Amino acid sequence: MMVDILAGYWIVRGHVSRGQLYADGLKIEDLPVQSDMTRGRSWVRPGNEADVVVPAALVTTMDKRQWADGGDEFSWPLRALSPKMTDHLFVDYWQEVYNDKFTVQTFNRATGAWEAYTCEGNFPDLEQAELAGSGYDKATIDFYNCDVALDGPDITLVVEYDT
Repeated sequence: MMVDILAGYWIVRGHVSRGQLYADGLKIEDLPVQSDMTRGRSWVRPGNEADVVVPAALVTTMDKRQWADGGDEFSWPLRALSPKMTDHLFVDYWQEVYNDKFTVQTFNRATGAWEAYTCEGNFPDLEQAELAGSGYDKATIDFYNCDVALDGPDITLVVEYDT
């Protein structure tokens, strides 16, 4: 069985190419372990709601023609976040502000494909998250003003041997 190592929910700060996302970013599941991640708590993929990528606005003219306006948007509801997991996201990814620029890869249910976007992301409103296990459940990151990330250079591993 062949496994696509580039499939998954990826994130990196800033607007970069898809190739740079894979080089510098991390899959959500591979974010660093925090000291309060006990009793089987781990980073998990966002909930199924993350798979819905929609236009920011669908404009309809009087003669019923439609087009998308304002870039795409989607959300990542994160599950089972401990306090230190939440702090890691806020300090290391949002750098203690509530909105920043990111390049992310998410699954698009409409196309059935993993797609990379440059976008802006809002840190979860923790008052809207559910309280769970001394942490948060369904802490939702909202991504908006999303454009398809450029592919960038392919990543090729080169191994050189001294002779």
